Amino acid sequence: MLYTKFWEEQNAKAINVINNMKIPLKEKQYRKKRMNDNLQNMISKNEVNVLYYSLLHEIKSYQFLKRFGDIKVANDCEHEKGADFKFKHYHIECVSCSSGESKEILNHYLTLSQFDYNKCLSYLYPRITSSLNEKSIKFKKYINDGIINEKDPCIIFLSLGELESLNLIYTERTNGKFVTKDEKVIDNYLKTIAKEKTNNYINSMKELGFDKKEIISIIERNE
Repeated sequence: MLYTKFWEEQNAKAINVINNMKIPLKEKQYRKKRMNDNLQNMISKNEVNVLYYSLLHEIKSYQFLKRFGDIKVANDCEHEKGADFKFKHYHIECVSCSSGESKEILNHYLTLSQFDYNKCLSYLYPRITSSLNEKSIKFKKYINDGIINEKDPCIIFLSLGELESLNLIYTERTNGKFVTKDEKVIDNYLKTIAKEKTNNYINSMKELGFDKKEIISIIERNE
């Protein structure tokens, strides 16, 4: 169940931040329209979507970064190439976690002692690493295209907000974020992922011309 009032309040705060950005009026209007349109889409479907999380995370990142000085904001309405923000010689990309397949272990982002290692590989790393990989590819392209100097530092601002909405991550005030120890939450999420993967496999096999009995037979032969 989507808590509409909460998201409307978050959106109003984000719109206020955009209004105070040092960017052209056209860019402000473009960004506000994206926020409002995606909020309404989210409310109508009664579920949080990745795009809205990403947009909100970008605005909150700007709000944090501007405390350190002037921030150059990418001109999204003109599809300007380059990172989301630039602060001095730092290029900054913002990303919110989404589903993914990558299995690389990036344990400098989370503390492994907080949860079961094997289950972590199954449900947490794929989401985080796919988000990071997406931005890493972008940075490499910017460097290859000469948009970013290869010696300039590139920073990825990662939001775990979507994982929190799934109850996989929780926040303890003043102590930080932790991975859930609730086995029921983890098992339910793994079942959801398993169902998605199974449906994808079955649909792929049907596209190849196999029927249900043939698919089951193939699976049994490969056990």
